Amino acid sequence: MVQNSGKSENQHYVPQFLLRNFSIPQKSNQIYVFDKHIDRAFSTNIKNIASERDFYNFNAGEESISLEGNLSSLEAEAQKGINNIIENESLKVLSYGDKSWIALFVAVQFLRVKKQREVLNELTGGLAEHIRKMDSDSKKIEMATALSEEDIKMMSLECFVKNAPVFLELLSNKIWLLYKYPEANPLYISDNPVVMHNDEDFGPYGNIGFAVPKIQIYLPICSYLALGFWCPSMEDKFRENVAEIEKMEREMREKLEINPHIDREHAKLFFEKCQQEKRKPFDFIDKVNSGLPIIGGGEQVTFLNSLQVKWSHRFVMCSNNDFALVERMISDDEKNREGMKLTFN
Repeated sequence: MVQNSGKSENQHYVPQFLLRNFSIPQKSNQIYVFDKHIDRAFSTNIKNIASERDFYNFNAGEESISLEGNLSSLEAEAQKGINNIIENESLKVLSYGDKSWIALFVAVQFLRVKKQREVLNELTGGLAEHIRKMDSDSKKIEMATALSEEDIKMMSLECFVKNAPVFLELLSNKIWLLYKYPEANPLYISDNPVVMHNDEDFGPYGNIGFAVPKIQIYLPICSYLALGFWCPSMEDKFRENVAEIEKMEREMREKLEINPHIDREHAKLFFEKCQQEKRKPFDFIDKVNSGLPIIGGGEQVTFLNSLQVKWSHRFVMCSNNDFALVERMISDDEKNREGMKLTFN
């Protein structure tokens, strides 16, 4: 942290270097934006989006400090590695230092966005409201007030300091993936670009978090490439899938022995399909070990873009002006307008 110069400045919570990778073709400083809060699509200069005045400037007593310089240094280091990935379309080009900077960048990016402050604000405001409703103690009620904007800023700083090293270690130990998609069907990026997904359901314990088993974490790095960070336990899931297919093969062989009237040609096709499905996890692992991109199609683009919509606070951005998916998701569920958030009962 450095002492604040006192000069008001526009500070990005999604760095401009990343947003430029999603800029309008032939217009490197322009990007298309969809505002979920007012259902409006528009284009704007990258310097005007995912930013606020003095977002990283804090007042600590009589001293004024800023995180902007530290974040700019982190961005510069991470940008080198990310640019290297884009230029070579490979993860193998990354040095140990590159991976460390990128992991730290992703961890900090998750923590630095406006949405995290909104979550803190709702958490403290919801707790204060709960105390006012449930407790008759006048002193407690007097203390139960929502925090000020400056208080929220300081809480977010404490969150940085506490969680960034933990998230860095978790990301460093995950399976790193690179995905490539058709440039004609570009990826979205949002004001909350580090997103998570989990196919497993852990009931009341929840299934989202950097340390949760089977978690999948994604960050789009340009309009056709995305980074993925998978829990190592996903390899166990591959093995479970292979074991399930082998079980189906055994059952089919038993049926063939018992019932000679089963269509042999159908059985042959079944076994060929099983072999193909068993090979997929190993092909996937080979691709991961090679560092080369996993090629995806339209369904995978829709999946990743839907995560950007779900996790975004307000703005979804793209290199083209097609936000039909955003509009459809909001129409299907109004909760997608505000994005994933904590609720209080």
